[in-house]
Amino acid sequence: MSVYSLVNINLASFDERGNFFEVKNTSIVIEDEIISGMGEVKGKIIDLEGRAVIPGFVDSHTHLVYSGCRCFEYRKPYLEKLKMGGGIYYTVKKTKEEKTEKLLEDAYNRAMIMLRNGTTTLEIKTGYGIEIDEELRELEIIEKLKEILPQDVFITFLIHVPPKEGDRREYLEEITSLFPRIKHRIDFVDIFVDEGAFTIDEARFVFERAKREGIPIKVHADELEYTGASEVAAEFDAVSADHLIKIKEKGIKSLKEKDVVACFLPCTSYFMGKEFAPFRKIIDSGVKWAIATDHNPGTSPCLSMIFAINLACNIGGLRVEEGLGGATWGGAMALRKNKDEKLKFGIIAPQKQADLVILDADSYIHLAYEFNPEIIKGVIKKGKIVWWRK
Repeated sequence: MSVYSLVNINLASFDERGNFFEVKNTSIVIEDEIISGMGEVKGKIIDLEGRAVIPGFVDSHTHLVYSGCRCFEYRKPYLEKLKMGGGIYYTVKKTKEEKTEKLLEDAYNRAMIMLRNGTTTLEIKTGYGIEIDEELRELEIIEKLKEILPQDVFITFLIHVPPKEGDRREYLEEITSLFPRIKHRIDFVDIFVDEGAFTIDEARFVFERAKREGIPIKVHADELEYTGASEVAAEFDAVSADHLIKIKEKGIKSLKEKDVVACFLPCTSYFMGKEFAPFRKIIDSGVKWAIATDHNPGTSPCLSMIFAINLACNIGGLRVEEGLGGATWGGAMALRKNKDEKLKFGIIAPQKQADLVILDADSYIHLAYEFNPEIIKGVIKKGKIVWWRK
């Protein structure tokens, strides 16, 4: 059994109920993969000299498997991107043309950059395949990533955009017919409901099929236009509703009533030059919240949860502890397959997974205060030091 203690630390975390706490000049005991004690010392001692220790980041919304750079469409309006041959369909084309080994290698390298930036758990979506065989290829790649990455990986089967040609209903019939075959290989089903993607009625069709197979639901909701997708997320008891830039009061109330996590994606708004989701209004309404990168090649080529926190606080108006909570506790809440299940990660507490980030600063406030790409000193995953800045 491996036993060691982190001493002389300033700890900041949320508890399981979503309450922030900070303890200065304390210690944590780690035995194998878990935190076994707090405020005590056992085994080997690692003196962190007053550095801040926070939970490992939980990035609950990423599109990590793809090929093709879309810098040529940078800051172009959505319709102009399509006219240029860009947008999601461009990524679909480039991904289809790429070899499986290269897609795996590139996604792995992106995830390792995320690790060095403190992400110890992440969700990865399919969605750049559209065609059945291509979606299944992406699923296999993500399954391989789950085997080889140091992080915990959650898999979402995303129905992203409809095919350019053919009957949309037939396509949805075909893609959802996979659910009985893949339900034990995936953690969630997601659908993009918006202008240029799928409709509310199409989402309902998908969700009914997912519910029939017992697959938890996520939703790309109310991003480009208000569609009412946030209300439908609540109607089907979704785990999370993501984006929410255009959400209305009715949608916020629905999320609160059904305990649906609101996942904020500030990097996407920043990159696109758009307004942010109404963070303050949503949180003050009592809705649980998460913060994620939405890493993708078209609207958020970001691999840093610290950058997401920084944006959420300095532009989105969150307090720093709310930014920290959204990137840790909230991200873990957005990855619950059962809303009654206890969290295993995303918080610092006895008997929880020892997923920790050590800052090269004395306070968690530096997450928003500094624009410092080297603020992370070390990363611990399941009790192992998986990265350390020399």
